[in-house]
Amino acid sequence: MKFKNILILSTLFLGFTEVSGNCIPVNQFNQSQADSVYLQKDVDVAPEPVKGMKEFYESLGKSFRYPAGARERNIQGKLFFYLVIDKNGQVIESGIHEGLEKSLDQETLDTLKRIKIKWKAGIKNGKNVSVKIVIPFSLNLA
Repeated sequence: MKFKNILILSTLFLGFTEVSGNCIPVNQFNQSQADSVYLQKDVDVAPEPVKGMKEFYESLGKSFRYPAGARERNIQGKLFFYLVIDKNGQVIESGIHEGLEKSLDQETLDTLKRIKIKWKAGIKNGKNVSVKIVIPFSLNLA
């Protein structure tokens, strides 16, 4: 169900934000699938959506379903989620890095599963590598 009074804002930026906090893994990956997982700050070129961050945020915003309870309690703010993009550009893990509220966190993860975004792999020393990126996502009721 979509509501016209919901405004989902996302911070567009040139790089990804790296913040500290607890991680809540959702899609566990088998460590043998990844040679090494680098942090975004440790690679030469960070992973990015093939069609750019603007389209990624647009897809996320269009598919996001603001939970009724969070809307009724007027819960708004920013959360941070993470993705691990493997050396082939596939999302192999996602989770909440710094949450906002349980139902909003879960809907963010559910939305990430629904949208199908192709990614360019991260690069270190001229080779594709697996990279963990942290992405901010602002949620505001209009």
